[in-house]
Amino acid sequence: MSEEPLHSPLLTSYQKKIVATAITGLALVLIMFIVLGFFSVVGKFLSTFSSVLWPIAVATIFTLLLKPIVSTLENKLKLGRVFAIIVLYAIIVLASLGIALIIVPELVIQAINLFESIPAIYEKLILKLNETAPGWLAFLEERISTDNLEQFSEQLATILKNVLSASGGALQVFGQGIAGMIGWVIALAIIPVYLFFFLQFEEDAVPHLRDFLPFLKKDHQDDVLFLVREFVGMIVAFFRGQMLIALIMGILMGIGFTLAGLKSGFFIGLTLGLLNLIPYLGSVLGVSIALPLAYFQSGGGWIVLLAVIGTMILVQLLEGWLLTPKIMGNQTGLHPVMIIFSVFFWGIALNGFLGMILAIPLSAFIVTFWRLAKVKYIPILLGNEKESVDASLQSTN
Repeated sequence: MSEEPLHSPLLTSYQKKIVATAITGLALVLIMFIVLGFFSVVGKFLSTFSSVLWPIAVATIFTLLLKPIVSTLENKLKLGRVFAIIVLYAIIVLASLGIALIIVPELVIQAINLFESIPAIYEKLILKLNETAPGWLAFLEERISTDNLEQFSEQLATILKNVLSASGGALQVFGQGIAGMIGWVIALAIIPVYLFFFLQFEEDAVPHLRDFLPFLKKDHQDDVLFLVREFVGMIVAFFRGQMLIALIMGILMGIGFTLAGLKSGFFIGLTLGLLNLIPYLGSVLGVSIALPLAYFQSGGGWIVLLAVIGTMILVQLLEGWLLTPKIMGNQTGLHPVMIIFSVFFWGIALNGFLGMILAIPLSAFIVTFWRLAKVKYIPILLGNEKESVDASLQSTN
């Protein structure tokens, strides 16, 4: 007669797996809510103090980009740090003046011509629609009848009366707008001041972060310093590379649009190219701006349109096959779809243009953090400490 065990297990191995899976799922949901809450708090904080923080952020980025140039001037010309920075500022001012005197007047003329041609392009668009789609215009005429216009005029008059009766509030809003503009001007003016002081620091600031992390083990401090170095390296590589790529694309598109016969082509192409500092932004706007202008401008048509399309395709292929691989390599390691998603996500999360500019370095940093966590920390949480140690040793060797 066999003896039965005195204490049968509370859960079978299959039930334990189910419980572990459920707990893991709940933990992931909790982590997701914590992350979303964190981004919400950070977004509100940045929105509230954006006028104070974004000049510091811009100055920090320029510091990372210009610091090697200051060090080179300091060593080659045997200057002190402060004098090397002054020489750099003088070079930037002289280069800006040269560009302003040589290129800017032509760009201004092309911009004025572009804006003056918009009414004629609009009239040509209406005539073209009347020829090709008269039903659509008839539909609009039915919707926008004389009675509707009179009703709209009455509503507009009522709104104007309300605005006049609330002139005090309107003046207050106007004053707030003026104050906001002054704040932006002050923020722009203070960036060179921040930059001047930031460039004076010769030492690498990253190792000093260890002094602010006494509550962490040395191994964890090393990981934090590694992530910070990776993030700084990504910012430097991305902005140096992307600024050069955007400038080259702008010049090529400007020349191509001009040769294609697009009026104000160099101004449009250079602007769209420089907007590619935010990946794909200039290309997307180019489709919605350059193509209609090419077709509906005076003297435009299918030939100009096809030439502009060909220019955009050639420049985009050159960027994808030559410029980005040669200049940036695979610094970010992000798929193009992930890049587009990152631009939208960080633009919303950080509440504005600065988030869109920092989107790629931030996303690449998160990918790096995830790889480190997957190799070193997640196995510990799952109880596979030996696997984590082995992976950590392999990564250091």
